[in-house]
Amino acid sequence: MKTQAAFEYFIVVSFFVLVLAPYIIYLNQVASSYREDKELLLASDSLNKLGRTIDWVGFQGEPAKISTILTIPENVVSMNFTKNMIIWKVKSRAGISDISYETKFNVSLNITKRGDVKIVVEAIGNNIFVYGS
Repeated sequence: MKTQAAFEYFIVVSFFVLVLAPYIIYLNQVASSYREDKELLLASDSLNKLGRTIDWVGFQGEPAKISTILTIPENVVSMNFTKNMIIWKVKSRAGISDISYETKFNVSLNITKRGDVKIVVEAIGNNIFVYGS
């Protein structure tokens, strides 16, 4: 009698596991996709904040200087700049995407850390220097 009850309990639990497994897998994929979208949006917002800060300091001219906190997500693979274009390469499941911001001024950028980074944006002459610590 005990083995029959145990077997029936096993059948009921197995049934619930088989029914719930696809939902658990689906919810895990949705959560993963949400985290990835959030990281990509955070990277885009951070780059726009950096670009707007650079433009603001540039329009003020020398000796304008501002400090702010910039959040750089871990999925940012590299940060490049050429004259007035800032390009971040962001890693996702689909591959590596580029997000960019075109500033109005020549930029010299020196940020290597990820996470919350205190940056200083400073206008010297016709150039804008960005330092991260």
